[in-house]
Amino acid sequence: MEMVTSTRMFKITGYSLDKHMGKGKFLESTIFDVGNNYWSIQYYPSGCLAAEDDDISIFICLKSKLECVKAQYSFTILDQNGCASLLSNTREITHFGNDTEWGFLSFAKRDVFESYIKDDCFVIKCMVSVFKVFPVEPLAQFAVLPGNIQQKFDHLFLENENEADVQGRIYCSTGGPF
Repeated sequence: MEMVTSTRMFKITGYSLDKHMGKGKFLESTIFDVGNNYWSIQYYPSGCLAAEDDDISIFICLKSKLECVKAQYSFTILDQNGCASLLSNTREITHFGNDTEWGFLSFAKRDVFESYIKDDCFVIKCMVSVFKVFPVEPLAQFAVLPGNIQQKFDHLFLENENEADVQGRIYCSTGGPF
């Protein structure tokens, strides 16, 4: 298994204009590539449809048309100086299907979120790690030829059984002699 990680920044300017877009409406980042899969960040300033009224929602969306992708992701809000705020969330490995999104219905409450906004803008830092599983090649097939183990053990008995280290017959797992 191989892991490919990338970090993207999604800058939101004019927060005060966007915060009343309406529930379920979002701003979307440009599409970016991580591990040969295409992703976007979706920011819902008024929360997604399933969120509470004062929630900010953030999601990551797989835009590729692949069967299934395993990924881990995190979101952190950065201040104007590029420093990480206390607003940060991480998801463990998640299975993404075609055009699916995963994230946080309640990334933050509006009043807490707004305390980190300076000059009406902020940055969402998104780190995505995609896990690639490589197919395992089947083991080579080979035939087992009949052996001559009994003859080899017979040589151990030497010519005089009284001087041998081992006496008797060897039996295989099926109960019969070799």
